[in-house]
Amino acid sequence: MSYIYDSNASNNSFQIHDVDFFISGSVDKKVSYVAEVNFQPTFEGVSTDIERSYIQYEINPWFKIAIGRFHTALGYWNDTYHHGSYLYTSVTRPLMERFEDSGGLLPVHNTGIEIRGKGAFHDGNIGYIFNIGNGRGPVKDPSTFFNSYSKSKSISASVFYEMDSGLRVGVNAWRSELPGGALMAADSTPATYTDSNGNTVQVTGPKGSEYIYGAHMVYNTPEIEWLTEYDLMLHHYYIGSSNADGSKDTTINLLYSQFGYHVNSVLTPFVRYEIDATSTADAYLNASPGYKATGLPGTLRQYIAGARYELSASSALKLEVTYLNSNAPLFITNSPNPTSNKTDWQSNLNWSFAW
Repeated sequence: MSYIYDSNASNNSFQIHDVDFFISGSVDKKVSYVAEVNFQPTFEGVSTDIERSYIQYEINPWFKIAIGRFHTALGYWNDTYHHGSYLYTSVTRPLMERFEDSGGLLPVHNTGIEIRGKGAFHDGNIGYIFNIGNGRGPVKDPSTFFNSYSKSKSISASVFYEMDSGLRVGVNAWRSELPGGALMAADSTPATYTDSNGNTVQVTGPKGSEYIYGAHMVYNTPEIEWLTEYDLMLHHYYIGSSNADGSKDTTINLLYSQFGYHVNSVLTPFVRYEIDATSTADAYLNASPGYKATGLPGTLRQYIAGARYELSASSALKLEVTYLNSNAPLFITNSPNPTSNKTDWQSNLNWSFAW
């Protein structure tokens, strides 16, 4: 639960957050199953998502194969911190690590086959993750957990090295088709939404291809937590594609760096810097209806200072103060619409727990 102050909002608000259920069990010595079911409060009510659901066969620590829905191999945060906010130091996820249905730009979920492994190598551990899945849909949300809109599949991979000193470095890559065409509703008809003028609009996206290249560096010790990630997202649109001029390909730079210091076993002050730089208005990201449209041209910078206090072994009190600055209209996390203001102050007092 949080209490949020926003300088661009007319009211301050109490908010409840996700209720996340994690299930894990062994079928036998080599086969296991993982499920994560999330109840997410939204402006429209409460939505329910199966965030992860996969069965995994472990041949040995170097080779595990899973089939189902999982988090995409896109660096450190997305593979380490899932939907339980208690797990990470901060109140909020970095901008680049938001989920698709919360304004996120990256394809953080995928459905298909995952192969991963990790083992000792010199003075540490080396690991890898390889995904092949449905990839992107006509718009970035919802993700394609039920069907694929393209004959070709997405491919993503991550390789990392963890040193005994607490340092971890890694790289990742992703490639997917942007299939274009109409998003399908649950009854297999084209999905629609009602725009601000009351008109019924069909949800369609442009045709093209998407490439993401990234790197991360993490340093974790009993005293220091330092996480840094960068992703370069490239969208290439095919000439003649609906909603896109084929000559206006988009480059999006995403970065965050978070530093925390463990004063003692219960208190961790932290700071975070983030940047989201989009070269031109992006046809694919802006194809999502309503407040989920975030592909506006410009550079958004976010500065966060906060602290986490451990109330017990399974609950924490967190405080964040955030300043956003942008040369494009802002997308505010707790508002249903972008605002024409170019700056925003937020404060967020949050209590989270796990059991």
